[in-house]
This record gives sequence, structure tokens and C-alpha cells, in this order.
Amino acid sequence: MIFAPSYSVAYRHLAILADVLYGNHGLTLQKQKTKIMKAASYEALLSTPELKESQSLFQRFEGLLNELGLSNPYEPIQLDELTDEQKEKIASLNLSQLMEDELQSQEPEMRIVRFVIRRFAQLNDDSALDTILSSVEKLYPVFPDIIRYLLSLRGLSRKERHDIGQKVIELLSSSVLSELPWHRLWAFELFAHSNSWGQEDRFVSLLANSKDSFARRKLILALGRAGQKHWFNSHWRTLFDEPPWPRRALIAAASCMPTDARNHWYRSIEDRLDPVESAVARWARANPFAV
Repeated sequence: MIFAPSYSVAYRHLAILADVLYGNHGLTLQKQKTKIMKAASYEALLSTPELKESQSLFQRFEGLLNELGLSNPYEPIQLDELTDEQKEKIASLNLSQLMEDELQSQEPEMRIVRFVIRRFAQLNDDSALDTILSSVEKLYPVFPDIIRYLLSLRGLSRKERHDIGQKVIELLSSSVLSELPWHRLWAFELFAHSNSWGQEDRFVSLLANSKDSFARRKLILALGRAGQKHWFNSHWRTLFDEPPWPRRALIAAASCMPTDARNHWYRSIEDRLDPVESAVARWARANPFAV
């Protein structure tokens, strides 16, 4: 146990512990066994009813999946293809209320939260979207699941996606997400995956202020998805100044440049690429980034 005078200090100490364990011993903290809580909460931890509730919830959902004939617990569920009885069983899980209940508690049970977010993704249900994004201070341990949930949503308008993209970027400076490179990596994954979330005008400045390789990798991919040809025209000569992960991202994302320009560039660097980089270049030429 680590004691601290405030939540943010405790989180910083936890980040240091995780970094030392991984850097010195190659070990990682288990999310289900790592929590920040008030001292009084710890006394009730071993007998908390939430653990029993979560197990019952998982069993109920597994039974529903078996009934639907789905072997993959993360496979999307097509509501239009379900019977009225099956829809009623999904409704009986009352996912929105479960989420609200957990957010009202001082220490949300992350097994339940993760389960609910993943079910929202399967059901293409955006009803709790605003609640989830406004509760990141409590939900940061499942932030990767939140990003996967956002990426899974279908039917959002262009404005809705841009508004979500803006909120995600703002969370990096106004919430606990600013403490760890891990969270920045996942936030930028949204934009590396698709250019539909907007915020293109922020990528260059974010890249300039990002020192870790993995965040830089995601931002370079985001620049490619956004079709920032001028940025690549001025940076392709610095390819070999980048560490391995950003360098591979630059090779892939530079495919957003006009066909003749990118083909000329790929030919000019192919003799200097290692096997992995050569494979990335071949893939990029066959699957150029497009806007």
C-alpha cells in the first residue's frame, strides 16, 4: 500500500511504481488488483457486494450470447435481427443504470464498468456517451475500452464526431489523463485510426510537444490520415532522425502524398530500410492513406 495526501499525488506515485517495475524487472501491475481509494473504502473491500454482482452479470450475459449462438463475447450484436424476447433480455440487463450506479459510488467496480462499456460497443449504443466522457476522472483505468467504444460507434454525424474528438484532446490537458504517456497514446489512436474526428489543426503542435515514441507514432499516423501533405513534404528528409516506431509511422503515413511524389520518395529510401521498414513501405504503397 502507498499512502498519499491527495488523489493526484497517489496517481503519480502509482505511475512511478509501474515504470520502475517494468523498467527494472519487466513486470506490469494487474489492473484488477490496483486501485486508488480512500482508507475507509479499503476496510469494506474484501466483502464488497459489487464483486458478487459483477459475476452474476457476466453469467447472465454469457447465457444470452449462447442463446444468440455467438461464440465471441465481443462480436457485434445486430439488434434488428433479434426477437422481441431477446431484446427484452438485453434490456433487462439495464446497462445504463448499471453505469450510473457505478459512477455514483466512491470507488466504481471496474469489472462492471468495463463490461458495460464493451456491451455498449456491441450494441452500437451511444446513450451513455456524454456520461462516460464527462467521468474520465473515475474511468481512466478503462480508457482503452472507452476509445474502442468510440471507434465502434456507427451513425454519428460529422459534427458529433468532431465534438467528441475535441473533448478527447481537451481531456489530455484538463484531466488525470495528462499524467501518463499510455493515456496519450490511446487518445491519439482515435485520430490515427480515422480522419473523421477532426482536430487536424492541432496535430502538429501536439507532435512538437510529444517526446515519447509511441505518442509520436500515433500523431504521425493521424497527420497521414488527415492528408497533411505539406507536413510530409517538409519532413520526409528527417526520416532517419526518428526512433524506430515513429520512423515506421512516417513511412506509412507519407503515402498520403501525391502518387508521383511518394513513389519517388520510396525509391530514394528503399536501400536504407531494414526488413520491417521495407515491409511497411510495401504495404503503404499498396494501401496509401487517403482523405
